[in-house]
Amino acid sequence: MSKSSLSRVFLASALLLGAVGSFPSLAQTDTQSVQSVRESVGAVTIDWSEGVVRVTGTGAPPDRGTASQRRLMAERAAIADAYRQLGEALNGVRVDAETIVKDYITESDTVRLKVSAMIRGAQKIDRRFLSDGSIEIDMVLKLYGQQGLSGILQPQKNAAPPPPVPEKIKPDSNPGDYTSVIVDCRGLGLQAAMSPALLNQSGGELYLGHLPVEPDFVIDKGIIAYSTSLNEARRHERAGNLPLIVKAIGVSGNFKADAVLAEKETMLVLGLEAKNKILSQSHVIFVL
Repeated sequence: MSKSSLSRVFLASALLLGAVGSFPSLAQTDTQSVQSVRESVGAVTIDWSEGVVRVTGTGAPPDRGTASQRRLMAERAAIADAYRQLGEALNGVRVDAETIVKDYITESDTVRLKVSAMIRGAQKIDRRFLSDGSIEIDMVLKLYGQQGLSGILQPQKNAAPPPPVPEKIKPDSNPGDYTSVIVDCRGLGLQAAMSPALLNQSGGELYLGHLPVEPDFVIDKGIIAYSTSLNEARRHERAGNLPLIVKAIGVSGNFKADAVLAEKETMLVLGLEAKNKILSQSHVIFVL
């Protein structure tokens, strides 16, 4: 089982759209409404844009006991239901294009125990009392941060990353003064993951394994940002005042989490890294 993408996320030692061609001047007007990149797993919602997982647990009161006892038991049941749902959903979270969280839990008791503790530390954000005596409790936990999933998986960095882009593909010598790269992945079926890669057509990796990325930033914020529209991507804090917009030509990996660029766009992005270090600073946004 490969853990190469997770290695990329934390190597230092882990969330957009309709542009045509390689230059922002060629980008079409985006009329999509702004919304988060979200994924539903049963009653659990993974918000990749915000980097959080939300769940609603439901508990019914027992048939006996005082009113306060019944309410307490219903609340405990709702919390247990939320924990169960979170555990099941987190098992399927894509770490990279080849692996999911369950793969790491299966191989490491330490990871399993830390994930279990993280789930039990989920934050309660709302509570509702229903007319039949049942209770609903909304809970949330973070994918990123030292106490989040990325912090737990951070030590798992044993595998070597994929090879870099072949040396025959030279960086563009005059890429411009762009402050970030926005990768338009719409219509390609790309799926969000904690540790996606940016590849060229030959499978070489532009982003991230060989770059001196700040590990604390990656753990706290994630390798890339996700968005659903060009307008939203341009406004993102990672974009800066002049983002370069490129169109991906395909996706890669079993879970289709890696974006693939053509050679011309690869040269531009490599040129920007050589000039302004946009990749090393994690100024990368994927639009789904």
